[in-house]
Amino acid sequence: MADIREVDIRLVLGRLRPGSAYHWRGSGATGNGYDAIGEWRDPRTDKPTLAELLAEWEVYRQEQAAAEQTRQQRRQKLDGLRQSNRSDLDLAKFAGQSPLDDLARKVAWLEQEIHDLRGE
Repeated sequence: MADIREVDIRLVLGRLRPGSAYHWRGSGATGNGYDAIGEWRDPRTDKPTLAELLAEWEVYRQEQAAAEQTRQQRRQKLDGLRQSNRSDLDLAKFAGQSPLDDLARKVAWLEQEIHDLRGE
């Protein structure tokens, strides 16, 4: 489990109790620990416990890690597709052919790039 000093408490409070009012006493002698929350001013909800904050922080970190992994996988896939598309654009393969055919191949390559970027 995370140390409370690693936790972005205000981010976690926003996730656990969206729109709840509280007094932030962070920084200075209080620091940014659980005591920095200060007075809980939302009568509709209870102040989250330290355990709730830490648990939600772990959920947030896992979501961020999963999102980063998805971004990296997509980036790798696009890089691979871009490499294969780049070989299709090698103009030396089409030397001596009509300029219109060459243009058609470039347009087809561009359409494939757009298709790959959209993930279709």
